[in-house]
Amino acid sequence: MDKVLSKNLKCRLHSSKDLNLNVKNSYRFYDYYEIKSDNKKLLITNFKNSPHFKALKSKNFEVYQKYINLSNQKDHSSEKYKYLIKKFDIDLLTNFKIELKQFTYKKKKFYLIIDGLHRVSIYFYITKNNQLPNKYIKIN
Repeated sequence: MDKVLSKNLKCRLHSSKDLNLNVKNSYRFYDYYEIKSDNKKLLITNFKNSPHFKALKSKNFEVYQKYINLSNQKDHSSEKYKYLIKKFDIDLLTNFKIELKQFTYKKKKFYLIIDGLHRVSIYFYITKNNQLPNKYIKIN
């Protein structure tokens, strides 16, 4: 494998009624749910449907920050993400590879982003590529 197509890259998002992640037309977040417990559902969708990528495309970080707050990710914030965007250097992906896990869904091969959703979002936003080269990924 020498590349992963962007259409085959999935991410796992915390689902929340407050963000309407489960309403198909609201933010276009919809693929399928992974149930972790009675109280916790995770949504598996293409990374382009994530608040991370949508913030870049819209230049509006309100939904991203709301997602971070609701998912209780204390190590993330809009300010930190904007800093990462400003300082982003594609060459860093050689040392800080995107961690992926291969899986099959409906008889098709996909890759779940285990670590690096911010980096993937920035990479595809900046480069306008439709594929992620092998030199930037690590398959677990």
